Amino acid sequence: MHRSEISLRQSHLLQRSALLRQRLFSDAATLQRPLAVADRVWCSLRWLYLHPGWPLGVLGVWMAVKPRRLLQMARRGWWLYRMTSRWRQWSTALAKFSN
Repeated sequence: MHRSEISLRQSHLLQRSALLRQRLFSDAATLQRPLAVADRVWCSLRWLYLHPGWPLGVLGVWMAVKPRRLLQMARRGWWLYRMTSRWRQWSTALAKFSN
């Protein structure tokens, strides 16, 4: 290759690189809001992990103020846990049966 061909190829590659970089920034802009929400959720979960006393305190106050409501929600949670567990068992059994 001659020097002029190399410089021409280099300029084409630089233009293509600029175009691809521009596309990347525009595509990343569409993900900015969902990633910001995910980042907020992650930070909140991390804070809860580092400060477990606050949620436990809120739960204790809630239990003192509305114990019946809390027990009702606990029963629903237990029912949901049992149903998902049974569903998982059924789906694995069906998968084994179908193969």
